[in-house]
Amino acid sequence: MRLVSRKRREHLTADDIKKNKSFMQSLASGAAVGDEDFKSLQHRKSLAPPGRMPTTWEEYVGAAPGAAPPLGRAQILKQNEKQFTALIGMSEDFPMGVDVLLDILEIVAPFKHLDKLRRFCEARLPPGFP
Repeated sequence: MRLVSRKRREHLTADDIKKNKSFMQSLASGAAVGDEDFKSLQHRKSLAPPGRMPTTWEEYVGAAPGAAPPLGRAQILKQNEKQFTALIGMSEDFPMGVDVLLDILEIVAPFKHLDKLRRFCEARLPPGFP
């Protein structure tokens, strides 16, 4: 399984990106985060709106699917990919049934990445799963 996450960053300044990165690194290292660190991440004034693009309605409607002309700021995307190897072990005397697994996945399902797994488990599964 490949987990791909994409983050848009055109609304952030270079200073915002630097602050967010240092904040996340301090959280990941287990360092204590003080009130001052949280205050530096408070809301700030929005960036100035982008200039008007010269795109016409005909150009927008006639664009190829998935390739619409830009209408605002140029998109800046950060993409992360992680590979996971899945293993399934099946046993008819496993203490957890599919219904319990589905209940657990229903709680976690708001994460789009796990929704596909939940739908897979709702399909017909062989005896002994999970």
